[in-house]
Amino acid sequence: MKLKAAPWLFIGAFALFPAAFASVPNIERTITVPRVDGSPVQLFVSLPEGAGKVPLVLMVDGSGCVSSKREDFRANYLAVGGRVGRPVATLAVEKPGVETGASWGSKCSETFLRYYSIDQRVLDHLRAIQHLRKHASWWNGEIYLYGWSDGGMIAAHVAAYTPEVKRVVLGGTGGGIPMTIQFEQYFMCAPDRTKDRDACLAGLRKQIQEIKDNPTPLKTWSGDDNSYRTWATRFDAIEYNIIRDLNIPVLIAHGAQDRDGTPVESARELMRLLKADGPTNVEYWEIPSMGHGIGNVEPVRREKLLNAMYNWLLAQPTGPGGPPAFGL
Repeated sequence: MKLKAAPWLFIGAFALFPAAFASVPNIERTITVPRVDGSPVQLFVSLPEGAGKVPLVLMVDGSGCVSSKREDFRANYLAVGGRVGRPVATLAVEKPGVETGASWGSKCSETFLRYYSIDQRVLDHLRAIQHLRKHASWWNGEIYLYGWSDGGMIAAHVAAYTPEVKRVVLGGTGGGIPMTIQFEQYFMCAPDRTKDRDACLAGLRKQIQEIKDNPTPLKTWSGDDNSYRTWATRFDAIEYNIIRDLNIPVLIAHGAQDRDGTPVESARELMRLLKADGPTNVEYWEIPSMGHGIGNVEPVRREKLLNAMYNWLLAQPTGPGGPPAFGL
Protein backbone atom coordinates (compact mmCIF):
# COMPACT_ATOMS: atom_id res chain seq x y z
CA MET A 1 0.00 0.00 0.00
CA LYS A 2 1.57 3.25 -1.15
CA LEU A 3 0.90 6.68 0.33
CA LYS A 4 2.67 9.19 -1.93
CA ALA A 5 6.13 8.31 -0.70
CA ALA A 6 9.38 7.13 -2.24
CA PRO A 7 8.85 3.72 -3.96
CA TRP A 8 11.77 2.11 -2.16
CA LEU A 9 9.86 2.32 1.11
CA PHE A 10 7.35 -0.23 -0.03
CA ILE A 11 7.53 -3.89 -0.69
CA GLY A 12 5.33 -3.53 -3.53
CA ALA A 13 8.98 -3.00 -4.50
CA PHE A 14 10.88 -5.46 -2.25
CA ALA A 15 14.01 -3.51 -3.33
CA LEU A 16 16.09 -6.66 -2.98
CA PHE A 17 19.52 -7.79 -4.04
CA PRO A 18 20.58 -11.18 -5.44
CA ALA A 19 21.15 -14.09 -3.07
CA ALA A 20 24.38 -14.40 -1.14
CA PHE A 21 25.00 -17.78 -2.73
CA ALA A 22 24.06 -19.38 -6.04
CA SER A 23 20.81 -21.19 -6.67
CA VAL A 24 20.12 -24.25 -8.78
CA PRO A 25 19.65 -23.15 -12.44
CA ASN A 26 16.05 -22.09 -13.06
CA ILE A 27 13.67 -22.77 -15.91
CA GLU A 28 11.26 -19.82 -16.20
CA ARG A 29 7.77 -20.20 -17.64
CA THR A 30 4.93 -17.75 -18.22
CA ILE A 31 1.47 -19.32 -18.03
CA THR A 32 -1.74 -17.48 -18.90
CA VAL A 33 -5.04 -18.57 -17.38
CA PRO A 34 -8.46 -16.90 -17.73
CA ARG A 35 -10.49 -15.33 -14.96
CA VAL A 36 -14.16 -16.27 -14.92
CA ASP A 37 -14.89 -13.27 -17.17
CA GLY A 38 -12.25 -14.46 -19.66
CA SER A 39 -9.68 -11.74 -18.90
CA PRO A 40 -6.12 -13.05 -18.54
CA VAL A 41 -4.05 -13.71 -15.44
CA GLN A 42 -0.33 -14.28 -15.99
CA LEU A 43 1.66 -16.69 -13.81
CA PHE A 44 5.44 -16.46 -13.63
CA VAL A 45 6.78 -19.86 -12.62
CA SER A 46 10.43 -20.68 -11.96
CA LEU A 47 11.48 -24.35 -11.72
CA PRO A 48 14.83 -25.74 -10.59
CA GLU A 49 16.24 -27.71 -13.47
CA GLY A 50 16.04 -31.49 -13.07
CA ALA A 51 14.81 -31.42 -9.45
CA GLY A 52 11.72 -33.63 -9.73
CA LYS A 53 8.71 -32.79 -7.55
CA VAL A 54 9.37 -29.69 -5.42
CA PRO A 55 7.51 -27.40 -3.03
CA LEU A 56 6.12 -24.11 -4.28
CA VAL A 57 7.09 -20.75 -2.79
CA LEU A 58 4.34 -18.28 -3.67
CA MET A 59 5.64 -14.70 -3.67
CA VAL A 60 2.80 -12.17 -3.40
CA ASP A 61 3.83 -8.77 -4.74
CA GLY A 62 2.64 -5.57 -3.08
CA SER A 63 0.97 -2.44 -4.41
CA GLY A 64 1.78 -0.28 -7.41
CA CYS A 65 1.27 -0.64 -11.16
CA VAL A 66 4.63 -2.37 -11.51
CA SER A 67 5.30 -5.84 -12.84
CA SER A 68 6.00 -8.88 -10.70
CA LYS A 69 8.66 -9.64 -13.33
CA ARG A 70 10.53 -6.36 -12.83
CA GLU A 71 14.19 -7.09 -12.27
CA ASP A 72 14.49 -6.51 -8.50
CA PHE A 73 11.45 -8.64 -7.66
CA ARG A 74 12.35 -11.33 -10.20
CA ALA A 75 15.90 -11.56 -8.85
CA ASN A 76 14.46 -12.15 -5.41
CA TYR A 77 12.20 -15.05 -6.25
CA LEU A 78 14.81 -16.67 -8.50
CA ALA A 79 17.19 -16.65 -5.53
CA VAL A 80 14.93 -18.35 -2.97
CA GLY A 81 16.34 -21.84 -3.56
CA GLY A 82 19.87 -20.54 -3.06
CA ARG A 83 18.90 -18.78 0.15
CA VAL A 84 17.46 -21.93 1.68
CA GLY A 85 19.90 -24.40 0.09
CA ARG A 86 17.24 -26.66 -1.41
CA PRO A 87 15.35 -26.88 -4.71
CA VAL A 88 12.03 -25.05 -4.72
CA ALA A 89 9.74 -23.73 -7.42
CA THR A 90 8.50 -20.16 -7.19
CA LEU A 91 5.32 -18.50 -8.40
CA ALA A 92 4.46 -14.83 -8.83
CA VAL A 93 0.98 -13.91 -10.05
CA GLU A 94 1.18 -10.81 -12.22
CA LYS A 95 -0.86 -7.76 -11.38
CA PRO A 96 -3.48 -6.88 -13.99
CA GLY A 97 -2.83 -4.52 -16.85
CA VAL A 98 0.90 -3.91 -16.42
CA GLU A 99 3.60 -4.42 -19.02
CA THR A 100 5.94 -7.31 -18.23
CA GLY A 101 8.97 -5.89 -16.44
CA ALA A 102 7.36 -2.48 -15.77
CA SER A 103 9.09 -0.74 -12.85
CA TRP A 104 8.39 2.27 -10.66
CA GLY A 105 7.23 5.34 -12.53
CA SER A 106 5.17 3.38 -15.06
CA LYS A 107 1.78 4.83 -15.94
CA CYS A 108 -1.19 2.89 -14.58
CA SER A 109 -3.46 1.44 -17.26
CA GLU A 110 -7.25 1.42 -17.21
CA THR A 111 -7.08 -2.36 -16.87
CA PHE A 112 -4.92 -2.07 -13.77
CA LEU A 113 -7.31 0.40 -12.15
CA ARG A 114 -10.29 -1.76 -13.07
CA TYR A 115 -8.92 -5.02 -11.65
CA TYR A 116 -6.52 -4.03 -8.87
CA SER A 117 -8.17 -4.55 -5.50
CA ILE A 118 -7.36 -6.75 -2.54
CA ASP A 119 -10.37 -8.96 -3.27
CA GLN A 120 -9.55 -9.40 -6.97
CA ARG A 121 -5.92 -10.18 -6.30
CA VAL A 122 -6.94 -12.83 -3.78
CA LEU A 123 -9.17 -14.39 -6.45
CA ASP A 124 -6.34 -14.22 -9.01
CA HIS A 125 -4.01 -16.12 -6.68
CA LEU A 126 -6.65 -18.73 -5.89
CA ARG A 127 -7.26 -19.13 -9.63
CA ALA A 128 -3.52 -19.64 -10.20
CA ILE A 129 -3.39 -22.33 -7.51
CA GLN A 130 -6.45 -24.04 -8.96
CA HIS A 131 -4.73 -24.22 -12.34
CA LEU A 132 -1.53 -25.65 -10.87
CA ARG A 133 -3.42 -28.34 -8.96
CA LYS A 134 -4.44 -29.86 -12.28
CA HIS A 135 -1.45 -29.09 -14.49
CA ALA A 136 1.73 -28.81 -12.38
CA SER A 137 3.22 -32.31 -12.49
CA TRP A 138 6.42 -30.90 -10.93
CA TRP A 139 4.68 -29.68 -7.76
CA ASN A 140 4.77 -31.81 -4.58
CA GLY A 141 1.55 -30.22 -3.23
CA GLU A 142 3.11 -27.94 -0.62
CA ILE A 143 2.89 -24.11 -0.67
CA TYR A 144 5.07 -21.72 1.32
CA LEU A 145 3.62 -18.25 1.17
CA TYR A 146 5.35 -14.86 1.43
CA GLY A 147 3.76 -11.43 1.08
CA TRP A 148 4.49 -7.85 2.15
CA SER A 149 2.26 -4.78 2.61
CA ASP A 150 -0.68 -5.26 0.20
CA GLY A 151 0.95 -8.59 -0.61
CA GLY A 152 0.66 -9.58 3.05
CA MET A 153 -3.03 -8.69 3.15
CA ILE A 154 -3.57 -10.85 0.07
CA ALA A 155 -1.39 -13.67 1.43
CA ALA A 156 -3.37 -13.83 4.68
CA HIS A 157 -6.52 -14.57 2.66
CA VAL A 158 -4.78 -17.08 0.40
CA ALA A 159 -3.44 -18.89 3.48
CA ALA A 160 -6.94 -18.96 4.98
CA TYR A 161 -8.53 -20.48 1.89
CA THR A 162 -5.78 -22.81 0.62
CA PRO A 163 -5.16 -26.09 2.48
CA GLU A 164 -1.83 -26.69 0.70
CA VAL A 165 -0.23 -23.71 2.49
CA LYS A 166 2.17 -25.01 5.16
CA ARG A 167 3.76 -21.80 6.48
CA VAL A 168 3.39 -18.09 5.77
CA VAL A 169 5.41 -14.89 6.24
CA LEU A 170 3.38 -11.67 6.39
CA GLY A 171 5.56 -8.57 6.35
CA GLY A 172 4.67 -4.89 6.77
CA THR A 173 1.01 -5.85 6.96
CA GLY A 174 -0.05 -4.86 10.47
CA GLY A 175 -3.32 -6.69 10.94
CA GLY A 176 -4.65 -5.30 14.20
CA ILE A 177 -5.91 -1.80 13.32
CA PRO A 178 -8.16 -0.92 10.34
CA MET A 179 -6.75 1.49 7.79
CA THR A 180 -9.38 4.11 8.56
CA ILE A 181 -7.95 4.42 12.08
CA GLN A 182 -4.39 4.30 10.76
CA PHE A 183 -5.08 7.39 8.63
CA GLU A 184 -6.65 9.23 11.54
CA GLN A 185 -4.10 8.41 14.22
CA TYR A 186 -0.79 7.78 12.42
CA PHE A 187 -0.84 9.25 8.91
CA MET A 188 -2.67 12.26 7.53
CA CYS A 189 -4.37 13.40 10.73
CA ALA A 190 -1.79 12.29 13.28
CA PRO A 191 -1.43 15.02 15.94
CA ASP A 192 2.15 15.76 14.86
CA ARG A 193 1.27 15.94 11.15
CA THR A 194 -1.51 18.52 11.06
CA LYS A 195 -2.03 21.94 12.60
CA ASP A 196 -5.83 21.69 12.65
CA ARG A 197 -6.67 18.10 13.55
CA ASP A 198 -10.43 18.63 13.76
CA ALA A 199 -10.54 19.99 10.22
CA CYS A 200 -8.23 17.21 9.03
CA LEU A 201 -10.44 14.52 10.56
CA ALA A 202 -13.60 16.04 9.09
CA GLY A 203 -12.08 16.22 5.60
CA LEU A 204 -10.59 12.73 5.82
CA ARG A 205 -13.81 11.13 7.01
CA LYS A 206 -15.74 12.86 4.23
CA GLN A 207 -13.24 11.58 1.65
CA ILE A 208 -13.33 8.01 2.98
CA GLN A 209 -17.13 7.99 3.01
CA GLU A 210 -17.17 9.22 -0.59
CA ILE A 211 -14.88 6.36 -1.57
CA LYS A 212 -16.98 3.78 0.25
CA ASP A 213 -20.20 5.11 -1.30
CA ASN A 214 -18.73 5.09 -4.83
CA PRO A 215 -15.93 2.48 -5.09
CA THR A 216 -15.20 3.26 -8.72
CA PRO A 217 -11.99 2.34 -10.56
CA LEU A 218 -12.25 5.65 -12.45
CA LYS A 219 -11.12 7.86 -9.55
CA THR A 220 -7.90 7.69 -7.53
CA TRP A 221 -6.81 9.02 -4.17
CA SER A 222 -3.39 9.28 -2.50
CA GLY A 223 -1.50 8.10 -5.56
CA ASP A 224 -2.38 7.37 -9.19
CA ASP A 225 -2.24 3.61 -8.54
CA ASN A 226 -4.80 3.70 -5.69
CA SER A 227 -8.32 3.74 -7.13
CA TYR A 228 -11.44 4.23 -5.07
CA ARG A 229 -12.16 0.55 -5.79
CA THR A 230 -8.83 -0.45 -4.28
CA TRP A 231 -9.24 1.69 -1.18
CA ALA A 232 -12.73 0.36 -0.54
CA THR A 233 -11.24 -3.14 -0.11
CA ARG A 234 -8.53 -1.89 2.27
CA PHE A 235 -10.18 0.58 4.64
CA ASP A 236 -12.00 -1.70 7.09
CA ALA A 237 -9.83 -4.82 6.82
CA ILE A 238 -8.44 -6.25 10.06
CA GLU A 239 -6.39 -9.34 9.20
CA TYR A 240 -6.67 -10.56 12.80
CA ASN A 241 -10.18 -11.73 11.90
CA ILE A 242 -8.78 -14.45 9.62
CA ILE A 243 -5.27 -14.96 11.02
CA ARG A 244 -6.80 -16.02 14.35
CA ASP A 245 -8.20 -19.17 12.67
CA LEU A 246 -5.06 -20.21 10.80
CA ASN A 247 -3.66 -23.47 12.14
CA ILE A 248 -0.27 -23.23 10.43
CA PRO A 249 2.91 -21.41 11.55
CA VAL A 250 2.75 -17.70 10.74
CA LEU A 251 5.57 -15.18 10.94
CA ILE A 252 4.65 -11.51 11.28
CA ALA A 253 7.64 -9.30 10.37
CA HIS A 254 7.38 -5.56 10.86
CA GLY A 255 9.70 -2.58 10.94
CA ALA A 256 9.84 -0.76 14.27
CA GLN A 257 10.28 2.50 12.35
CA ASP A 258 7.30 2.00 10.03
CA ARG A 259 5.42 5.28 9.87
CA ASP A 260 4.64 5.74 6.16
CA GLY A 261 3.23 2.37 5.13
CA THR A 262 1.48 0.46 7.92
CA PRO A 263 2.23 1.69 11.45
CA VAL A 264 4.03 -0.81 13.65
CA GLU A 265 1.28 -0.27 16.23
CA SER A 266 -1.04 -2.31 14.00
CA ALA A 267 1.28 -5.34 14.14
CA ARG A 268 1.66 -4.94 17.89
CA GLU A 269 -2.12 -4.81 18.29
CA LEU A 270 -2.46 -7.94 16.16
CA MET A 271 -0.14 -9.81 18.49
CA ARG A 272 -1.92 -8.46 21.58
CA LEU A 273 -5.25 -9.72 20.23
CA LEU A 274 -3.85 -13.12 19.28
CA LYS A 275 -2.18 -13.64 22.65
CA ALA A 276 -5.38 -12.61 24.43
CA ASP A 277 -7.08 -15.52 22.65
CA GLY A 278 -4.64 -17.98 24.23
CA PRO A 279 -1.66 -19.92 22.85
CA THR A 280 -0.83 -18.82 19.33
CA ASN A 281 0.99 -20.30 16.35
CA VAL A 282 2.01 -16.77 15.25
CA GLU A 283 5.59 -15.58 15.74
CA TYR A 284 6.52 -11.88 15.70
CA TRP A 285 9.76 -10.31 14.54
CA GLU A 286 9.97 -6.55 15.01
CA ILE A 287 13.00 -5.22 13.16
CA PRO A 288 14.49 -2.15 14.92
CA SER A 289 16.34 -0.81 11.87
CA MET A 290 13.47 -1.14 9.38
CA GLY A 291 10.65 1.10 8.19
CA HIS A 292 7.88 -0.19 5.94
CA GLY A 293 10.10 -1.92 3.41
CA ILE A 294 13.31 -3.89 3.46
CA GLY A 295 14.95 -1.39 1.12
CA ASN A 296 15.93 0.96 3.94
CA VAL A 297 17.84 -1.72 5.86
CA GLU A 298 21.63 -1.62 5.47
CA PRO A 299 22.62 -4.16 2.76
CA VAL A 300 24.49 -6.68 4.92
CA ARG A 301 21.73 -6.76 7.50
CA ARG A 302 19.12 -6.92 4.76
CA GLU A 303 20.70 -10.05 3.34
CA LYS A 304 20.78 -11.67 6.78
CA LEU A 305 17.15 -10.78 7.40
CA LEU A 306 16.04 -12.17 4.05
CA ASN A 307 17.95 -15.40 4.62
CA ALA A 308 16.41 -15.69 8.09
CA MET A 309 12.86 -15.13 6.83
CA TYR A 310 13.14 -17.56 3.92
CA ASN A 311 14.73 -20.24 6.07
CA TRP A 312 11.96 -19.75 8.66
CA LEU A 313 9.43 -20.05 5.84
CA LEU A 314 10.85 -23.39 4.68
CA ALA A 315 11.07 -24.62 8.30
CA GLN A 316 14.85 -24.56 8.37
CA PRO A 317 17.21 -23.12 11.01
CA THR A 318 17.43 -19.30 10.99
CA GLY A 319 20.27 -19.04 13.49
CA PRO A 320 20.01 -18.91 17.30
CA GLY A 321 17.32 -16.49 18.41
CA GLY A 322 16.12 -15.33 14.98
CA PRO A 323 16.78 -11.78 13.79
CA PRO A 324 18.57 -10.48 16.93
CA ALA A 325 21.36 -12.95 16.18
CA PHE A 326 21.99 -11.03 12.96
CA GLY A 327 22.27 -7.60 14.59
CA LEU A 328 18.94 -6.47 13.18
